[in-house]
Amino acid sequence: MATTIRKSVHPYATLNGLRMLKALDSEIKALYRLVSRGLVAVLALREGNCGSLRDLTTSLLSISTGFAVDEGLIVSSFHSISGASRVCVIDSEEESVLEARVEGYDERWDVALLAVEGLSKSPLALSRKVPEIGSIVIALGSAYGYGLPALVIGVVSSLGRRVIVGGKVIEGLMMVEAHSYGGMSGAPLVDVEGVVVGMVIAQEARLGTMFAVPAKWISYDIDMLKRRGFVASPRLGISMALAKVGTHHFRPVITRIEPDSEAERCGLLPGDVIIEIGEREVFTIEDVWEEIYRAAVIGMDIKIAVLRGSRKVERCCRLATLSP
Repeated sequence: MATTIRKSVHPYATLNGLRMLKALDSEIKALYRLVSRGLVAVLALREGNCGSLRDLTTSLLSISTGFAVDEGLIVSSFHSISGASRVCVIDSEEESVLEARVEGYDERWDVALLAVEGLSKSPLALSRKVPEIGSIVIALGSAYGYGLPALVIGVVSSLGRRVIVGGKVIEGLMMVEAHSYGGMSGAPLVDVEGVVVGMVIAQEARLGTMFAVPAKWISYDIDMLKRRGFVASPRLGISMALAKVGTHHFRPVITRIEPDSEAERCGLLPGDVIIEIGEREVFTIEDVWEEIYRAAVIGMDIKIAVLRGSRKVERCCRLATLSP
């Protein structure tokens, strides 16, 4: 006759696990309250105005999400409002509809900055660091319309991803394993401390993945708006790939120079290995773009050092900042 052995569970273990679950439950709810205080729904209208209920329904092009990053300043996804004659924001808590003015946009990262007068939302803090793979993140956004925001929990599963959004190729994105909903483009992606680490710009519902632009690029756009009065996508006119140089390091290698570009004018060539920009040694494509954005914010030229064969060559290049 078989003997059934029952595994006993110590009461303390059960109690400890319950406490952990309750603490987790409490933290998620606290994050929801914190982040939702900075959220709005963003409505793109084909025509009409924000004060007309009829226009808000019959002329609606899209509904997306936006979040406050400064007093009266909202960030959202550019592709969601592109082509709109009027942009409105809805504060679900106040049940108010306000008109938004597009202060600027950065097509490279699908970022739009919107000025909204009379909107009292709590600005969310932006991180200048890209989260590591495996980081737990939470996204809040307008799910299939405005109202109470929806919350999804996910994990950063990959970095440096490339997707097509609004007909444009966007590189350097975070991939997050999490289910998403229509209307969550522009949603903030926050870490466990409630700091924004990215903004959702695309999702693949069948695979349960979202793609988000790192928040540091939004920070550079805001810096540019404050210092130069506009937001622009800085351009040098190069395409890059990573290649191993020597036995230890990977470096960005120029694979293509756009005709009649600033890169062509300053003497860069395909095959040049970028080793320094300014005083900074660079190892990744992201390093290069970070220095390009730093220079664009203050409106200065950049000094680029490359390896051309076995020779070190330095060039001073002017950035093309394409203001909207």
